[in-house]
Amino acid sequence: MLPQGLIAGKPVVSYDVGGAREVVIPGETGFLLPRDNVDELADALCVLIANEPLRRRYGQAGRDRFADQFRHQTMTRRIREVYAGVLDGSLGERNRSCSAVRNAVIVPPPRGAGRDDFARRLSRMTWPITGNT
Repeated sequence: MLPQGLIAGKPVVSYDVGGAREVVIPGETGFLLPRDNVDELADALCVLIANEPLRRRYGQAGRDRFADQFRHQTMTRRIREVYAGVLDGSLGERNRSCSAVRNAVIVPPPRGAGRDDFARRLSRMTWPITGNT
């Protein structure tokens, strides 16, 4: 959900778990909090609730930074490049192919919802909260 929230122009609040560190840029696109720290979660939400300009700035920064990076066309192209490199041997050592795969994470929309509909629904949210556990 983090990439979709950012692409929809929303600031994000997430615990520092899973791949959140690769997506959330603290102080630029939202808040990246220590795992299970409810006090910091509450503080971050209060800051966003009280500061509309900050919400807008974080949301716009996320959209500007990630709109192209997480578009399905970009993700599809990256995956094809990885597969082509594996098949023709041009990726070289294993670390290069693993790095390319890590950078090609796809988060699909929920079942039954189109991508545009999903993005529209996300854009109507006030502030997405993600606590990946």
